[in-house]
Amino acid sequence: MENLSHHLIRSLHEAKSTAGSDYAAFRRLSLEAVNAVEAKGDIDDRLAEAIDAVRFPDTDDIDWIIQRAVAILGPSGRSPTTP
Repeated sequence: MENLSHHLIRSLHEAKSTAGSDYAAFRRLSLEAVNAVEAKGDIDDRLAEAIDAVRFPDTDDIDWIIQRAVAILGPSGRSPTTP
């Protein structure tokens, strides 16, 4: 089964690919992705933070929104490990 963090990151990239530079379309698709992830449940703190970053972005820069979610979740959608 796909990791929810990975699913969110993949869905955001797909939303960007579909929407291109149309922020309104990206916003609609990214919120659908967030809702789908939340519906699956089992949301940890990091995933909740990434969801909030997508749901309440500080900018309308699509790349920045995706980069923020990736930074929170780690490069492959997995939480970064701590030593």
